[in-house]
Amino acid sequence: MQYHWQNRGYRDFDDFLADLVSRKRKAIKKERRQVADQDIRMRILTGDALREEHWRAFYRFYLSTADKKWGHPYLNQEFFLRLGASMADRIALVVAEKDGQIVAGALNLIGTDALYGRNWGCLEDFRFLHFEACYYQAIEFAIQHGL
Repeated sequence: MQYHWQNRGYRDFDDFLADLVSRKRKAIKKERRQVADQDIRMRILTGDALREEHWRAFYRFYLSTADKKWGHPYLNQEFFLRLGASMADRIALVVAEKDGQIVAGALNLIGTDALYGRNWGCLEDFRFLHFEACYYQAIEFAIQHGL
């Protein structure tokens, strides 16, 4: 399944929200607020901010998702470590932290004019975290970077 979002020259996430019908705008604001109310802090790491510990955590999330979705984890930990070592400036890794621990992540590849979401994972269930990590954070990043 693919989700395609078009940046219509939005100035920021609020500008994007203003383009939506009221019902959708309210739903997104509510979902984002509920993630924050769970004391989850969102960050996007790229370039030098990405360290081996982030890739090791993300690999655990990747395996967890494969287990939950009856998939086959065709990528190994070495893949993610090499990805970080060779392409860190083309990666936008969304991480969710709770109590100082990374609890979820979403991997995005930065293209010349688009952001490509690829993998997601989480070890625990947090209401609306999937949408926050995979969609809203990615949209916000794309707007900020003109993608």
